[in-house]
Amino acid sequence: MELKEKFNAFFVKCFNNILKNEKEMLRGIDKTLSLTEIHVIEAIFNAKENNTSKNVAETLRVSPGTLTTSVNTLCHKGYVIKEKDPEDKRLSRLSLTEKGIRANEVHARFHEAMIDSILKNSDEKEAEVLVSALEKIQGFLGDFNFEN
Repeated sequence: MELKEKFNAFFVKCFNNILKNEKEMLRGIDKTLSLTEIHVIEAIFNAKENNTSKNVAETLRVSPGTLTTSVNTLCHKGYVIKEKDPEDKRLSRLSLTEKGIRANEVHARFHEAMIDSILKNSDEKEAEVLVSALEKIQGFLGDFNFEN
């Protein structure tokens, strides 16, 4: 197998394994919670005081309508609170309930365990090379624009 095929096989397998393991992790939180919803919860948590619907949608790179659908479901499930900004009624502010905070903590522990498992088997030089390679991939994915 040539190098290009090995890279492709690795990334497909790695991505699928991350998704599979995240789904398993979600079973321990709430069987009705989707990967999309846990990532919305994470984005709301990370938004801190810049927690407008618009900012969270931009962070997730989704439309405001798509975010609204997820947020409404998460409000109904008891993970998120959506309130009008007291100073600017045009803005909606998003925050997590205690249940949402707990879900985010479980998700964060999953990511931490994944990173710890990589770092415990790598020396500093290997870790630096890996970060450099992953930054290149992130740059490509961040700028990616598929045109036929």
